[in-house]
Amino acid sequence: MELNELASWASIASLVISIVSMLLIRSVRAAVVASRRRNRMRTIISEVQAIPGDAIPLSDASRGKLVTLDNNLPSGYLLFWTAKSRTIRRLRKSLKEGDLSLVNEGIEDYKSHCEEDL
Repeated sequence: MELNELASWASIASLVISIVSMLLIRSVRAAVVASRRRNRMRTIISEVQAIPGDAIPLSDASRGKLVTLDNNLPSGYLLFWTAKSRTIRRLRKSLKEGDLSLVNEGIEDYKSHCEEDL
């Protein structure tokens, strides 16, 4: 009888340990993904800001950088009335227009909302 009770407690303990380790691995994985996303956004933003302001018409490489920035901006989960969401909408609009001065201004606004992220 004692052996069965001990075995049942051991299986419960191993279940708890496996659940805790699974949660820890998941949080580490999420931190790695977030870190990669921040690094990618930093790189993309620096590449877009390196485009010369007098580059009109934009080259294919420059347009590709603008499209890449547009694709990597967060979307979908932000509430539409927040300042960060309005800034992202203005930045997307200026990216579609291709106006580099508005794009750079929008990037600076976006960076001010994401200081801890970028």
